[in-house]
Amino acid sequence: MISLSKVLAAKICITLLAWAMPLLLFPSRLLIGLGFPAPQPEIFLRLLGVAYLALVLGYVLGYQKLKTRQYPLETIWVGIVSNGGATILLLLFAFDSAWTGWGWFAQAYMWFSLVSVDLITAGLVLQGAFQRRHRDTTLETAESLGARFDARNSAIFGLRRLGSEFAQLRINAAF
Repeated sequence: MISLSKVLAAKICITLLAWAMPLLLFPSRLLIGLGFPAPQPEIFLRLLGVAYLALVLGYVLGYQKLKTRQYPLETIWVGIVSNGGATILLLLFAFDSAWTGWGWFAQAYMWFSLVSVDLITAGLVLQGAFQRRHRDTTLETAESLGARFDARNSAIFGLRRLGSEFAQLRINAAF
């Protein structure tokens, strides 16, 4: 099964390369040449690109949090709402044949987008939001749990040793 870090890494790459950068940097004539309808007014296209860029930042911060053994709960839920919502909208528009009059590349791009957001949503749900082991906001490895167990046992052993030494001192003092 794919790990949460791989789901977030895929989301970062796809969002940045397939959605944010094209919406921010591609001139309208290139998008039209690729078979998309003319974006009118163009400012909304650019604002959407900025919104995607902000989402990328959120995913990067969540990825970094995960790498430091912290659970990125907020990032996961933002991703589920964002990608789940996009899945629903793209499905509705697909069933309505909204992009059938577009060029072949634009249609393939929309189907790619639909499949991508659907898989990312599934990955975030399965690997993130509903995992029992993540109910706490920190992640512990078996190694750190073992170290904690060893430290607890050392402390108990130390107390036992101290207790036996104290008992020996009382016995010695009595004689």
